[in-house]
Amino acid sequence: MSEQQILADLAHANSAQESQFPGDHTANQPMHTVYESAALFDSTRVTDFAKAARDHSATHLSDPSALVRILEITETLANRAHPILMDMLSREPVQDYRLDFEDGFGVHADDYEDQVVVRSAQGLAEAMRLDTLPRYIGIRTKPFNSICVNRSTRTIDLFLATLLTASDGVLPNNFVVTLPKVTNVSQVTALVQWLTIAEKRHNLAPNSVLIELMVETTQSLFDADGRSLIPQLLKAAKPRCRGVHFGTYDYTASAGLSATEQRNDHPACDFARHLIKVGCAGTGVWLSDGSSNLLPIGEATERSLLTSFKQVSSSLSNGYFQGWDLHPGQVGARYAAVIAFYLPHLADHADRLKLLISAATVATSTGAVFDDVATGQGLLSTIARAYHAGIISDSWLADAELAPQDLAHGDFARLIHTVD
Repeated sequence: MSEQQILADLAHANSAQESQFPGDHTANQPMHTVYESAALFDSTRVTDFAKAARDHSATHLSDPSALVRILEITETLANRAHPILMDMLSREPVQDYRLDFEDGFGVHADDYEDQVVVRSAQGLAEAMRLDTLPRYIGIRTKPFNSICVNRSTRTIDLFLATLLTASDGVLPNNFVVTLPKVTNVSQVTALVQWLTIAEKRHNLAPNSVLIELMVETTQSLFDADGRSLIPQLLKAAKPRCRGVHFGTYDYTASAGLSATEQRNDHPACDFARHLIKVGCAGTGVWLSDGSSNLLPIGEATERSLLTSFKQVSSSLSNGYFQGWDLHPGQVGARYAAVIAFYLPHLADHADRLKLLISAATVATSTGAVFDDVATGQGLLSTIARAYHAGIISDSWLADAELAPQDLAHGDFARLIHTVD
């Protein structure tokens, strides 16, 4: 084999690996997904939820002192964070929304679920006309296990048929089907094949309908031979797979934990999340954490907001930049956690990144911190996520000698190779 052939084969392999999955791991990933029963959905549901999220935070996180008292952050950070929080809530209180036909919907007679499928699909088409949908939208169906697969496929078929009839054959932007409780490759393969048939039936382009996989059981982590199952699931799902979501409460139940220990910050969840992260590394698939099931209602409001804030902060520190929200009040706590995670470090990160770029990737040190290309990637990804979250502006980037296009792919190596 010639040297040219070796390089050609390597280029082909690298290109194939880099193009397996849609999107990338930084740009445009939503910070959250709202999960609600599909029975609640109509054409105004997203706007109603958005208003409720703004109103809840206006009441309970009304000023910087509330952030200090309830979320236990410093006064200095609260004064900086609060106006950003209110701005984020005013601009985009709902980024991703999932009509839930699984646990949040419950078990009902087929006739009733059919009615909800038709009504919610028509509501989604009307919301498309009204332009009231968030950036990302989709449905969560029931599992593809032996008990639920017939109901699940029936829901998918009826929802798509109703939606496309009402929308003149057009899907919403970034439409996704979320498959819960995945336990084997065959379930993913079946969903991919089912959607392929549906796309042909409705004259949709191939791979128009993306999918998300939910890891919610211990069986989802390893196959019968002890091999990591996550890469196998992703291989079966490509190129449709946009994300992998962790289901806290089903997972902790499958791990045999008692009800009092079923929480998002349990060490068993950390173990599962890290295995998922390793299994998805390098694919560009978005990872999403679960949610707190303590809702900010009545006397539990402030305790719930603090719990959500702490759990989101923990998720962020472990590299999970998206999570579920089940109640409008959780959005404010989530956005506050995102701001508090990024804001205190951004100026330092910008200085370190500028120094690395100016040194043409030669390792540098700023004070007691040693930086090289690996930390350059972390610095760039952090700034990119803060920018896409709305925490920093174009003018902030200009002061840091960066531009929005530098953050588009979130790849430090590519950025360096574009620097003159």
